[in-house]
Amino acid sequence: MISTWRKKRTRGSYGHLNDYILFALLIPIAAFWAFTTLLILQGTGWFKWVGFDFGCFWSATQAFLNTGPASAYDMSIVHARGIELARISGYFAPDSFVTGVSPYPPVFFLLIAPFTQLSPVIDFLTWTLLNTGIAIWVIARLTIGTPLRRTQIALAALLTFPVMEGLVLGQPTGLMMLVMYKCWHSLVQKREFQSGLWAGVLLLKPQYALVIGLFMLLKRRWDFMRGFTLVGLVLAIGSTAILGVSGIEAYIHLLTGISSNSTSIPGIHPGDMLSINALVLNVFPGLTSSMSMLVTIALDLSCIAFLAWIWRGQWLDDPETLTYRLLATLVVTLLISNHNYVHGAVLLVIPCLAICRYRPWTFSMRAILASSLILPPILFLVAIASGWDWWIPVSQSVLVLMLAGVLVSYRQGRFFAQERGPIQAAKTLQGGYLAS
Repeated sequence: MISTWRKKRTRGSYGHLNDYILFALLIPIAAFWAFTTLLILQGTGWFKWVGFDFGCFWSATQAFLNTGPASAYDMSIVHARGIELARISGYFAPDSFVTGVSPYPPVFFLLIAPFTQLSPVIDFLTWTLLNTGIAIWVIARLTIGTPLRRTQIALAALLTFPVMEGLVLGQPTGLMMLVMYKCWHSLVQKREFQSGLWAGVLLLKPQYALVIGLFMLLKRRWDFMRGFTLVGLVLAIGSTAILGVSGIEAYIHLLTGISSNSTSIPGIHPGDMLSINALVLNVFPGLTSSMSMLVTIALDLSCIAFLAWIWRGQWLDDPETLTYRLLATLVVTLLISNHNYVHGAVLLVIPCLAICRYRPWTFSMRAILASSLILPPILFLVAIASGWDWWIPVSQSVLVLMLAGVLVSYRQGRFFAQERGPIQAAKTLQGGYLAS
């Protein structure tokens, strides 16, 4: 009895120690985001980096509403709206302000429209508060009923580089997390039609939806595909009705441009992306464009083949297995997308947190997740101090950590059905770790 008490006391002591260590890590990371954002804001003003993406959405939406829907894809018109944004927000040299592209279907601009009615800064802050609130809600739902220290893990998830960068830039970070959470939750609850509906919403950023749609089609998950196709048809028909044929052509032309390695499009920097294409461009800068493309395609196909190996055989509806397979699917999605910055990795927060609904992270996975929390801010500071383009080391470090997570999971056999103990099986049957 004494030895049992000692063991419990030891485990409790280690648990408290881990809590203190995690808090000690989170404090400087939170300080990094606060001070970095304020310093950049002081140096460049609004919408040059802080709120840059929201500024692009604001400018394109103003063009959409005031000049005609198709003008949201005309960069000359969007740029004029961007200069207007710069003047209103007090940018020191508005005529030199550069506005990036917003390669989204027209319904996205209808979503942004309510956030263009006040001053741009107030619009941005309202948008960011909304997305932050949604992100916090999603993280809170994912950590309910799990063997985790909720507060610490929730703060760690919120402070990861993809989440914070997305919020600072003005990306729809919280909305993307909500969509991914609902897609995952419906899938593991065997509500595949609803899961397909939520996955279809990802078509607002088409590069994030195509791989999961492809593999659900190959696995003949017809309920999922009905939901996915329904949303896709609504978006396609709605976009055609709003834009007309010429507007659709302009939209497709813009999508083609941002998927290439062209650097002439404002806001598009292929080497800064979180993708295999960016990795090839950075590691092999001497390759010709055609050879670089061939190497990229070969590596992309290798990733898809690996994913096909993971999904092989009969459909397995074990929630843990599905969660790991969704993690691998999202990693491959990010790797093979040519238009995908670091904030795209926010999608991975959902399966990474969901994994702990079934069993604690292994030591290797904890090390990878801890590195993903610490390494990007360090590389950011080193790059800034050295005068480098910080996007490259940060994005490529996240890419390597993503690959490491998938390979470790594969090595541990987590992508295939596992034997589960009676306690875990009982909790799953009673809805313990899957309580919504």
